[in-house]
Amino acid sequence: MNKYVFAYYGEPQFKSPEEGKKHMSEWSTWMKSLGRSMIDPGVPLKATKTVSSKGVKDGDGSGRLTGYSVVQTDSMDEAVKMAKTCPHLNFGTIEVGEVMEMKM
Repeated sequence: MNKYVFAYYGEPQFKSPEEGKKHMSEWSTWMKSLGRSMIDPGVPLKATKTVSSKGVKDGDGSGRLTGYSVVQTDSMDEAVKMAKTCPHLNFGTIEVGEVMEMKM
């Protein structure tokens, strides 16, 4: 089994507290549906900074990195199938990347 990072881009904008609660319920249901494949639910991120050799700037508004999760499955195709069912897609995108295990 391989590990994959889901990097979430874009930020939910809720018109009411009820919409936020509905989204969190959908998120919880989605996480549970992944079962043991979800090995690190990650965290949402507040404002970000982009660091480069040219300096530091504020993270870009609506398309910024807003969180991550880590799943474990047999293939990239399976990880993509999982990501395609995530409620975050109602607000943004998910980048899926395979984790390279480093030996030190």
